[in-house]
Amino acid sequence: MTPKLTLFHGSKHLFDRFSNDFHLSGYGLMSHGWGIYMTPDIDLAIYFSGFYNAMKCIWIVDGKPQFNEHINTPHPFPIESDVDLNRLAVTYERLHDFNWKENLLAVLQQGVAADYKFESPDRETIFRKELKKSIQLLSEAKEVSLRAPEPFYIYLIEVSPRRIFNNVRDIKEKERKAVNRLLAHEKHRFSVPSPIDYKDHELGFYQYLERRFRERYKHTPSKRDRINKITSLFLLRVGWDMMYLPHRDEYVLFNTSKAKILDMEGVGIE
Repeated sequence: MTPKLTLFHGSKHLFDRFSNDFHLSGYGLMSHGWGIYMTPDIDLAIYFSGFYNAMKCIWIVDGKPQFNEHINTPHPFPIESDVDLNRLAVTYERLHDFNWKENLLAVLQQGVAADYKFESPDRETIFRKELKKSIQLLSEAKEVSLRAPEPFYIYLIEVSPRRIFNNVRDIKEKERKAVNRLLAHEKHRFSVPSPIDYKDHELGFYQYLERRFRERYKHTPSKRDRINKITSLFLLRVGWDMMYLPHRDEYVLFNTSKAKILDMEGVGIE
């Protein structure tokens, strides 16, 4: 038995238990598996709740909410690579008593000299004017905080998985054989060779198996949710009720009964 894990889950939805009925309703549309996505990183949970970028939030400047061309839009202008996006990431620490003034000013000031393409001269004039107003507003401000445009929730979850599948390319030989035994038993008409014939874009075994199911059952990418479900529930039947995604530091729980909500914090709740 795998030891219990304590993980975080970010969501725009308030609930008291997990259910398969709401799969595909969150961030990313389950692009890496069919199940509940959790992470040991609370900041990553905030990111996946949708509240992750200061440029998408309501800015509270000296106690007053502000709205203009640069606020509440995902990409008001390009942010060059020398401005670290992590500086603008909304973290758990920055949700509480953090002055965003300098961080937001650094990004806005970069827009002054940037060479952007606009639909028309009028559009550029409006953009530059609003940009300067925003910079002046922030420059004169004493304190700038953020407000989530929509409420969201951070859940603390206890998970009791039986076995966790590590989604890497170099899976163990006994794991490959276990997959092949069930493929043969369920008559899926394909098997996993050794060495495994990965495609370049496949990050781990899950993506490989998903492709093989798609090829076998002629599903198109538009039916990805069905392929995700087929692949994930197949791994569950093999014996893995949870999968770890090392490239994202996330877990996907296939069996919702293994999750217990220990605590919840609401953000942006009036």
